[in-house]
Amino acid sequence: PNNVETEEALIARARAIHPDTPFGENFESRFRKGQGKPVASTAPKKVPEQPAIRPAQNAGAVAATAAKSTSTPPVGLGESIVNFVALPNIDSWDIPVRCFKCNEPHVEPVRNFMIGNVIFCPHCNQSMVVRDNLNYHIRSLLREAYERWDREQKNFIKRREEALAQFMELRTKEALEFELHQSHELERIRQQLNALGETYDAPGRPLRKGSRFAWG
Repeated sequence: PNNVETEEALIARARAIHPDTPFGENFESRFRKGQGKPVASTAPKKVPEQPAIRPAQNAGAVAATAAKSTSTPPVGLGESIVNFVALPNIDSWDIPVRCFKCNEPHVEPVRNFMIGNVIFCPHCNQSMVVRDNLNYHIRSLLREAYERWDREQKNFIKRREEALAQFMELRTKEALEFELHQSHELERIRQQLNALGETYDAPGRPLRKGSRFAWG
């Protein structure tokens, strides 16, 4: 009770000194420590998420890739591609014909030029019989042309393959010779360094017996 009366008297005195300050029931005093203040939240603080740890890359593979990209010379351009022209079907050709009566031209498919076949002019309707000599000339021309075409293309491919094989053989020989040259140069550098290490006149090094600067 004494504490309560003393607290009430203290509040009354404070109100008299500070009339503009409100003193409610939750007023904190030395008799009620911690009252009047909001209770701090006891919820645990949220820990910031850490970035996922990724497995380290293979150091050997990375080093090998880097060495390959820096030490390997660029590969030369590849062989050019030949776009061969394809022949049409041998029976798909059209042959222009000039009518011997009206002198007007017209086009007939090659399959109409069979021995004994009759071709009519679309302008004057004059007929023309295909004889064996005309059929022979047309068939011989197409057969020889197609055979020559195939033969020339095969020979062209063969020449290119042989030339490419010789070129690759020459490049392989040059590569081996250059590798041998580099091996000899490497050995020469190593021998020169070894000689410098053996013959270097370091300070304090004892002179060899029989040297012109030695005594006795």
